[in-house]
Amino acid sequence: MGWQKRKPAALLAVARHWQVTPPLWRSLRAQSGLDPSLAHELRQDYWENVRANAHWTRAAEEIVGRLNRLGVEPLLLKGAGQLFDPPGGHAGTRYLVDLDLLVPIGRDEACQEALIAAGFSAAEAWDSPGHHHWPKLRRSSEDGLPPVVVEIHRYPRFGGNLRETREFLADSVAHAVPGGRCRLLSTTHRLLLNAVHALGPCEGGLHWAVLRAERHDAIEQVNLRQLLDFAELATLRHDSFRWPDLLAAADRMGVRWDLQQWAYLARTLMASPVPPAVARWYTARPDWRTPRQLIFRAGRAGLRACGLLTPLRRLRRERTARRAANP
Repeated sequence: MGWQKRKPAALLAVARHWQVTPPLWRSLRAQSGLDPSLAHELRQDYWENVRANAHWTRAAEEIVGRLNRLGVEPLLLKGAGQLFDPPGGHAGTRYLVDLDLLVPIGRDEACQEALIAAGFSAAEAWDSPGHHHWPKLRRSSEDGLPPVVVEIHRYPRFGGNLRETREFLADSVAHAVPGGRCRLLSTTHRLLLNAVHALGPCEGGLHWAVLRAERHDAIEQVNLRQLLDFAELATLRHDSFRWPDLLAAADRMGVRWDLQQWAYLARTLMASPVPPAVARWYTARPDWRTPRQLIFRAGRAGLRACGLLTPLRRLRRERTARRAANP
């Protein structure tokens, strides 16, 4: 990965920004020539995250048990699922900020109320029956551990629907935890949800850079934690799914574009074994044909004609590097 050529402070700043210091420590700890101060900081972040994830695991087990008493086996999404089925076999390396749980159709409100009765409180002052999840719930923790934040999902993703909820639940795998049972995503749906979430509107700069087909901008703003999740699944779970089935599922959800763009970044930046038919960089998103896009592309063509596009990109990359080195 060429880490020896990076300044320790810059490498640490980028890793912390994208929340990948725990897996970076596991990757570099046996390497010779590792800067002592960098090794100390990475080791400290790693053990703090191991402790935090043990706390998240206990919280998830408690919540699963409470929902089981309602007759509900929640499907653990994203990081919550990684606690019990980490691709690399180590549940302590994935950084978590909340627990996302998808529940059967019609049971979401009862699950939300059950957690409120268990001491959780609403962390957001809104509600919308059409949103993909209920307002976040939060409960304080002790001993310096992070608060437990939970989202009860109606649909697997932003812009999802009941058909996707049925499909995700039907294709999920039952999993026993101490005191209860939950469900885990199939590898196909884990990959899809990762790609859709990573390229969703909530990702801001990356979302718009990819919509505009700006590879340099997109690469600079890639969420390395999410891309690492995708790369690990594609590499370590390659025998648990088929790429044609993954593309077919993406077509059913209308997210083939998202999947292929994200797979391209995984193949390019992390050497993931993604087939060329799946890893594809489009010139622009098919449904993004607006006057704003036309104006942007015309301006970019003008900069290129004047020989200014490449220098501006170089300046942007240098600015990003300076910010990483001086957080």
